[in-house]
Amino acid sequence: RERVIAPLFESQTDHAIMLAMRVPGHPEQPLGPHWLPSAVRDVTALGSSTILTMVVLVTAAFLALKGRFRSAALVVAATTLGALAVTLVKVLIARSRPDLVQQLMQEASSSFPSGHAANSAIVYLTLAALLFPVVRGWRMRGFVLAVAMLLVGLIGISRVYLGVHWPSDVLA
Repeated sequence: RERVIAPLFESQTDHAIMLAMRVPGHPEQPLGPHWLPSAVRDVTALGSSTILTMVVLVTAAFLALKGRFRSAALVVAATTLGALAVTLVKVLIARSRPDLVQQLMQEASSSFPSGHAANSAIVYLTLAALLFPVVRGWRMRGFVLAVAMLLVGLIGISRVYLGVHWPSDVLA
C-alpha cells in the first residue's frame, strides 16, 4: 500500500523544502546555530499528545468550574474525535517517515498526516474560537486567532525541520 500511496503525496517540493533546512551536501546537519535543534524540539513538544492533553484537561476543568459544562464537553469531544480521526488516517495511509535527511528525534507512528500539526490545529484553534465570546473587538479576536495560527504553523515547521515529516504531511 505504501508504494502505491507515497508517490501520490511525495513531491520534488517536499524534497526541496526538507533539503533547504539542512546544510547543503550534509543532510545530517540542520541549518542554524548549535542551539536551534533543541529550541525546535521545545516548539514541537507544544504539539505533543502529552502537552495537548494537559491543555485540553485544564481548559475543560476551568470551563466546568465556571459552570460552562457544554463548552467543557465540546472541547473534550472535539479534540478527542479529531485525534481519533488523525490516528485512523495514519493507520489507513501507513506512510513511512522521511529518509531523505537524518531525523533529529525518533518517532514510531506513521508519517501521514502529522499528528502534531493536525492535533495542535484542532486544540489551539478550538481554544481560540472558544475565546471569541469572551474577547471583544476585531483586533483582539484577530490577535487570538493569529497567535493560535502562528503556534500551529511553528509546530508544523518544527516537524519538517526535525526531519520526521514531509512538508505535505504537515500541510495535510
